[in-house]
Amino acid sequence: MKQIIFLKNRTKRLILSLVVATFFIPGNIRCQCVQPLTKVGPQIATHNNQVFDHLQILTTTNVPAIDVGSFDGVQITNCWIDHYGKGIYGDGCNDLVIDHCVINCNSAPAAGPGIDLSSDNSTDNILVYSGANVHITNVECHDGSHNIAVGNGSVSGLVIQNVNCYNPRGKFSFGANAIVVGGAVNSTVSDFYCYLNPTVGWSEDMVSISSNSNNVKFKRGCVDGNNSPTGDGIMIEGGATGIEVDSVDVLNQGNGVIGIYSGAVATLKNIRIRGEKTGSYNVGGYVRNVPNGVCLVACTGTMGTLINCLIDKPTILNSCCGYITSCGMTNFTVAGPNWTTGSYEQITNGQFTAQGPITLTCMPIKDYVPTKTEFSESMNKNITVYPNPFITNFTIKISYKIKIKDAVLKIYDLCGKEIKNISVSSNETIIERSELQNGIYLYSIINNNENIGKGKLVIQ
Repeated sequence: MKQIIFLKNRTKRLILSLVVATFFIPGNIRCQCVQPLTKVGPQIATHNNQVFDHLQILTTTNVPAIDVGSFDGVQITNCWIDHYGKGIYGDGCNDLVIDHCVINCNSAPAAGPGIDLSSDNSTDNILVYSGANVHITNVECHDGSHNIAVGNGSVSGLVIQNVNCYNPRGKFSFGANAIVVGGAVNSTVSDFYCYLNPTVGWSEDMVSISSNSNNVKFKRGCVDGNNSPTGDGIMIEGGATGIEVDSVDVLNQGNGVIGIYSGAVATLKNIRIRGEKTGSYNVGGYVRNVPNGVCLVACTGTMGTLINCLIDKPTILNSCCGYITSCGMTNFTVAGPNWTTGSYEQITNGQFTAQGPITLTCMPIKDYVPTKTEFSESMNKNITVYPNPFITNFTIKISYKIKIKDAVLKIYDLCGKEIKNISVSSNETIIERSELQNGIYLYSIINNNENIGKGKLVIQ
């Protein structure tokens, strides 16, 4: 007798301990996934809801590594991208998902500004001009002219979360931002880390909220480093309203730390600022051989609000910190125990530990070759799983020599997280895929407290 089960059903039984190997990259923890990446060239979306999954993409010409175009519902997951021109590009694409991807610009020189391909930010790691409900999560970007640029047209419902951005390259006239959000409404950027090495990158503003943005929130992040002589760590352009920056550390800026410009309305909450004692970031000195500015926080906008903010400044910046008042402090309102009107709290250098890179898990691994054991289809011949790959359902057939007792099917994602736990009462069981997405999963079958089978499942 066959048993038919939908994957949405869950029961709690015995737990299989699955050990997943890990390796470390500075700032990140990556889970060693069992699936290798398929090596391909540039990809072009051809229809809505297309999936690009577990790809290792290399481009050597000025074309996007993945051109989403204006198709909706495209998913880009578990990809390693080395691109010469753009990395991921889209315009007018709704419900785009970019998740668990590493994106590197391979045309960037060892140091300094990126190559001059055209005037449209050709080497951006991610460039999405417009669209609704774009989700960019668990992403690491390196050396693009922008790391992540979304909304040069119009964007609503943008979510950027768990991202690390390193060394934007420009060129300067094209902008050079780790994260730029433009024309966005009702959007959130959270859990982010933006770093610029002053001897490698070539930045303008590290984080930029462009004009016509409304109700955009930046939460829990760190902006570390900027060698621009005129840019800001966080720049809020004129016309941006309802902007909130909360629990963000801004460190080592060569010019302005935070700028709120004409017509902008913004709240800075729980911001921690630290200057650099020595080196390329000396305020009032030179950055990229150009005289730099002197402002820690400047506001020429309609209104800026400061709540519970800290300035951790070394001695060399003593004269600089006074400019917090002369650069438009009359436009600020201040609140909270650490602030009084027209002043800020100054603390001793080193009194807070800045936030570091975001821990990213289960990231793709370039040139990964799995072991034979990791790809074992089954522990023994007593278990048959078919069809595999499958589209709508698959069958698990257990040898009739085995008496079924408290049997359970466990399904895991590639990082070993259990996502389904299903009771099995028959030697032949049909499993419907239900809400499971396309991709590769691991399974184990436990019967009478014994693991009798394990392997991988592929859903197409």
